Amino acid sequence: MWDTKAWDEVQRLFPDDSNGSRIILTTRLADVAIYAGSSSAIHHLSCLSPEKSWNLLHQTVFGEECCPRELEEIGKEIAKNCKGFPLALVVIGGLLYKGKRTHDYWMYVKQNVNSAVIGTDDKFMEILLLSYNHLPHHLRACFLYMAVFPKDYKIRKSELTKLWVAEGFIKPDRSKAWKRWQRSMW
Repeated sequence: MWDTKAWDEVQRLFPDDSNGSRIILTTRLADVAIYAGSSSAIHHLSCLSPEKSWNLLHQTVFGEECCPRELEEIGKEIAKNCKGFPLALVVIGGLLYKGKRTHDYWMYVKQNVNSAVIGTDDKFMEILLLSYNHLPHHLRACFLYMAVFPKDYKIRKSELTKLWVAEGFIKPDRSKAWKRWQRSMW
């Protein structure tokens, strides 16, 4: 969570039934945590060590496989350039996982990590929020809802659509426009 405005948008989606539910909020900004009512329960995390950074990057890119020797040194430098931020390591790891496993490609990523991702907190936030900010307002709740599913969980389109309808995020009808919308979503 990067600002209090984002918290306000997310919070309005929570039920108001006082059933004792708990929310875990992650933020790098103490004022956001305090604004969200967490002043007594703030847990400060430190950045990952270079070794743990490399382990996370390696796991993200290769899983249980070994890293080719010709990429290991560059990979450790990329991990170091991520400054111990797990989110940065996972984002860059995703690029490396999907990209070519060549020396040239990894050098390209290494050279661009600092300028593209880690330059400042503001720049990092801009990159991560780019997709979210370009969503139409009515789809933001649908996007945020995806967080309830575990990583790599297979989600059936029909099940997800029913869940969104049940939450009130979308309103179905029997028109051609509704069917067209369903097709366009997938």
